[in-house]
Amino acid sequence: MNFYRLMTVILFGVAGFVSRVQAAVPSTNLLDERMTDNYIEPTVPASGPSPLWGLTIMLLLTAAIVAASLMPSKREEES
Repeated sequence: MNFYRLMTVILFGVAGFVSRVQAAVPSTNLLDERMTDNYIEPTVPASGPSPLWGLTIMLLLTAAIVAASLMPSKREEES
């Protein structure tokens, strides 16, 4: 291996190591912004359908599928 190729490999290795070390350190900018006195909690809208509507629809669809699968088929032979 010639000298320039060795130096290139070492340079890329050091650059990769430095980028990994910097990525491991968390940013504190968001934490600093949240620790100020004028931080306002975001509002979440309380309106919307009840979760019971979703459960009711799921139950009705399941009952429809079960009822359809239990219906006798027209291909059965009548004796």
